[in-house]
Amino acid sequence: MRCPHCGEPVDATQERCFACGQRTRARGLRRDRPVDPRILILGGVALLAVVAGLVVTLAPKAGRQAPERRPRRSSVSDSARQATRDTARVSVSEDRQHRSLARIDKLQRRYEDIRTETVTGSPTPEQARLMNEIDAGLREVRSLVAGLAGSMAGSARDSLEGRISRAERDLGGLISRFARAPKNR
Repeated sequence: MRCPHCGEPVDATQERCFACGQRTRARGLRRDRPVDPRILILGGVALLAVVAGLVVTLAPKAGRQAPERRPRRSSVSDSARQATRDTARVSVSEDRQHRSLARIDKLQRRYEDIRTETVTGSPTPEQARLMNEIDAGLREVRSLVAGLAGSMAGSARDSLEGRISRAERDLGGLISRFARAPKNR
């Protein structure tokens, strides 16, 4: 046998030509032993079982009717259920308010730490302006958070929470600018 690429003689069992390095024959699937038919049969039976199970579960029940629904009896009255829901809403509202206050407290601590480190003696005009803006922003965001305590509709609450988030971001930016403001030396 000869190499189909360069024409050198090659052995019939060789996969590559020693002269040019090209493959002498196409690689095929090596099957040392044939596929066991029992495996194929077992796979087919398993597939049929899965399909039959799906058909049985998803097929509409021919002779059955939906069970008649009976009115639900409860030992808890509707007003008690409503009171429970209201209490749950209040606790969620209080939780949101506490988390917002915790974030504001964290911003205020950061501001106070930066103020004690950067302001020595009297503040520069830029520092004084930023301090006034930060103080006003803290008061405003605290009053917004106090508004979360009241009962309000979901969209109004979402709008208020959005305003609080924007105010917190703005405060964070002001505090960062305050930290970078020119200092008295």
